[in-house]
Amino acid sequence: MAYISYVLTLLFFFGISLINGYFSKPHRGEDGIALGMMLQVVVIGFTICSLILTLSIWWKGGFDWVSPQGRTRNILVGIGWLCMVVAIFDSSFFESGWYHDLPDFFRLLIKRIGQIWMPLLVFASCFFLLNTELKARVSPYFYKTPMAIAFGLAALMVLGILFGWARRQIEHKIAVREARQEEIRKYGGDRSWYFKTSMDFINAHNDTTITRLLSYAVMDRDRDKGENDEIRKAAVAKIKSYEHWETNLIRILESKDIGDIFNAYGFLEANTLEHPKEFIIPIKNSITYVTTVSNESIKNPDNFFLGSTNIGALCHILEAQFKGDAADFRPNMVNLQQVLDIPPAKRSDKKYAQGFDEILQKSRLVVKNWLEAN
Repeated sequence: MAYISYVLTLLFFFGISLINGYFSKPHRGEDGIALGMMLQVVVIGFTICSLILTLSIWWKGGFDWVSPQGRTRNILVGIGWLCMVVAIFDSSFFESGWYHDLPDFFRLLIKRIGQIWMPLLVFASCFFLLNTELKARVSPYFYKTPMAIAFGLAALMVLGILFGWARRQIEHKIAVREARQEEIRKYGGDRSWYFKTSMDFINAHNDTTITRLLSYAVMDRDRDKGENDEIRKAAVAKIKSYEHWETNLIRILESKDIGDIFNAYGFLEANTLEHPKEFIIPIKNSITYVTTVSNESIKNPDNFFLGSTNIGALCHILEAQFKGDAADFRPNMVNLQQVLDIPPAKRSDKKYAQGFDEILQKSRLVVKNWLEAN
């Protein structure tokens, strides 16, 4: 059994060497899968067979020279075997990289020690330890010295692996702490992922149009105490940093994109224009488009775009910033009211039907109130 485990361990070691050489080139597809399966086989096989080999030598008393005390001897041999296996696998496949900061010569030397010289020293020593007759005829140094050197090198390599792991943990903690400090400096405290990505987008935005910024400038105003308010303020400041932001806004109002018009209304509802007269015609044109969208949504039971018209914000804009120009908007608002008064098509989904009816009633009410006031 001892010799069988010796031969199998040696064969698995050769397998490790072959796969290690083959792994030097990247492999994909079926080759990569096959290589991964072979790797699992040789790793498990080498581990089991080397353990059986170690136990066989221990059973024959081959390690009695390590220490006169049985318990101490067993612990030292167990640690030595474990260190050897870890060192071989780390050098061959897993490469923790603890020695990567060393000069090229030392990196290559350490790698070759783990891949070749250390295992060969162990196999040479085991050859003598398994054969009691041969062991008795040679000097103890023939099997003690190679084994001691191999286990010593393995222990040093494992210490290096542990040192590398500890160093990476420390570096990671330092990096996390620095990132945390940078986050506090940049965002003013512990922020949500959405806040950070939103602020990063706003700060880095360099488009010629403000379209994408508008969606951040009209976020939920019911949460003014939270991060949304800060995002809105940053987006508004970025928008107004554009020299021709009002011209941009006019283009959006005339774009016939209901989502962009929704955001434009939301922005105008909360921000005062510098040149409101220039917006009269664009807003009238947008009302015409909103009327068309509302008409389609009311008549089509599968169309829910009425909720994207933002008619409530439109009425607030007209009341707050265009009070003196109500006569210009009245014909458009009358047309909108007529469309909103059309009985809506019946919707099959009760949940959506209820939501649609609520939006429709609110839209009818705000338009009616505006027309009565103007």
